[in-house]
Amino acid sequence: MFKSSSEKLLVRIAVLQILYETPIGGTVTYAKIHEITGLDAQSARPFIYGAMQRANKERGLLFENERDVGYRRIEQEHAPGLGLKARQSIGRKARRTAVALTRFTLNSNGLEPEVAKKVNREIALAGLIEYSASSKGMRAVEASESAENPRVSTATAGAAILAKLNARDKG
Repeated sequence: MFKSSSEKLLVRIAVLQILYETPIGGTVTYAKIHEITGLDAQSARPFIYGAMQRANKERGLLFENERDVGYRRIEQEHAPGLGLKARQSIGRKARRTAVALTRFTLNSNGLEPEVAKKVNREIALAGLIEYSASSKGMRAVEASESAENPRVSTATAGAAILAKLNARDKG
């Protein structure tokens, strides 16, 4: 693979440069990534993901995977679809977790009261996450944006969440 960390750094910079140069709607193919890194798609994944995160953090660029092709830079009108995919995945995972924990509690005799309380909290939170990620949760957010109900806008809420996450990461 790579002999030194400086070689890895050069590869990271090269992948990042390609992402920066990709036009909106353009695709960085696996062949191009292989040409630059000398690695197959699986082995290059850490470099690609790291570069995509940095491109998003520094310039707000978004990419999505195109199966067996590469990574496509997302057009403005397709950005909400990325959120939808993530919400659907999160909702499914939360639902599976809630169901698994519920089955666990139903089939476990003599759970310690403290453990049972913690498991029930996790079931409740998984249900809340599932609801938040659902279309019903989206409708609730849309309703909060309406002119008749001028509460906090999603842009303001998003900025507040980002600030909390950044503060948590620093602290």
